Amino acid sequence: MIWEFDCTFSKFANTTKQCGTVDMLEGRDANQRDLDRLERWPLANLMNFNKAKGKVLHMGHSNPEHKYRLGREWIESNPEEKDLGVFVDDKQNMTQQCALAAQKANCILGCIKRSVASRSREVILPLNSALVRPHLEYCVQLWSPQDRKDMDLLESWRTGEVPGDWRKANITPVFKKGKMEDLGNYRPVSLTSVPGNVMERFILDVISKHVEEQEVIGSGQHGFTKGKSCLTSLIAFYDVITRWLGEGRAADVIYLDFSKAFDTVSHNIRKLRK
Repeated sequence: MIWEFDCTFSKFANTTKQCGTVDMLEGRDANQRDLDRLERWPLANLMNFNKAKGKVLHMGHSNPEHKYRLGREWIESNPEEKDLGVFVDDKQNMTQQCALAAQKANCILGCIKRSVASRSREVILPLNSALVRPHLEYCVQLWSPQDRKDMDLLESWRTGEVPGDWRKANITPVFKKGKMEDLGNYRPVSLTSVPGNVMERFILDVISKHVEEQEVIGSGQHGFTKGKSCLTSLIAFYDVITRWLGEGRAADVIYLDFSKAFDTVSHNIRKLRK
């Protein structure tokens, strides 16, 4: 089912974003209309939004900071948001993101130092390229540092029918963070058979080819789409916002997140074991 939206809309996996200018009340109304449409979409597709994770980021000078609701619940505003692993704040200041990337890189470098006895160039450089640089270069085209202190910080360490048995899987809960007694803090990982994995790849290729040829997926869908990624989602979305802000307009960004798979299962089930 395809829905028409008035605002700019982007999806990646379970993350959904929409934004629109709010210089006038018509912009606020358009944002709310699209939220009402999004509220109906999960009902039609048997999915639910995790309303507790919904946030509004008010950007631009003289932003009226309108309030929005998803269904009957109001969405809280937040001065910053972690969007697909990149910290974005209401002033588009990337200092926190630079600090986060540097922290991750330094942690990995520390692990390499403690675990690898050799300090030769032939050993360290491949490890740096494989384990450290991906954190430094993740979507860096969006958040590349502009302030001298951020540049210095980063440069400091950058020298058909499927048989029933094939569809069965062992579900292993993997702890993420928070309280271990809260089942909502676990991510379910499905361990399927080798033939099942091979067949899944065949089916995925056929389905992907079909949706591509029939243009089923809209331009705002970036997750699991050929030629698109976290980077394309971030750049395409914030390019629109940056253009509006450059024109002196104000914009509201609304972040939504689908419920985790374990949120759809009764947490009274005690079959899970640590």
